[in-house]
Amino acid sequence: MTFLIVLASILAFFLLVSFLRVGVSAEYSAGGIVAKAHVGPIGILLYPREKKEEKEKKPKKKEEKPKPGLFEELKQQLPAIKKALSRLKRKLLIKELTIYYLAAGEDPAQAAMMFGGVSAGYGVITAILENSFRIKKRDLRANVDFDAEEPYIYIKAKLSLAVWEAVYVGFGLLMSMANAKKPPVKPQAKQDHNIRKAV
Repeated sequence: MTFLIVLASILAFFLLVSFLRVGVSAEYSAGGIVAKAHVGPIGILLYPREKKEEKEKKPKKKEEKPKPGLFEELKQQLPAIKKALSRLKRKLLIKELTIYYLAAGEDPAQAAMMFGGVSAGYGVITAILENSFRIKKRDLRANVDFDAEEPYIYIKAKLSLAVWEAVYVGFGLLMSMANAKKPPVKPQAKQDHNIRKAV
């Protein structure tokens, strides 16, 4: 009886954890980027990292050039990554999305064109996001200032996903990448296999 109670408690614990939501919040402004990870009520700063005390600087080693096959391998995995990320559809919750763009510059005509382009782009972005994800709150605005010298952009996003959904997406990504690495079956070999099977 005690064993069943312990087992039920463990299962209940993992069930509660699976429905716990994890999230990421990011903010971009003139001051730079700030990104945090959230697990329940706990927030963890991802960027910028705290600067450690500077130690004696050692001579930098020459940076090794990336291997030629690295890009090709990543390119090969793109369909698998795209397929796995499609599992996020209607699961990822965008709790908040704020984009504010101020078009400006020395050329008023160019600033006006940028304002029009960004305003039209907001419509495209909204349609794509609403078709793929759940959006709780959004605020997409654009403005133009012919007196300002430089354009300004502010972005803030808060994303949330249940633990079980993150595991589901991660498992799908690993499986897709593993299948992508398998060599394709040659037509002749496949035909010989079918003949042997028929015999």
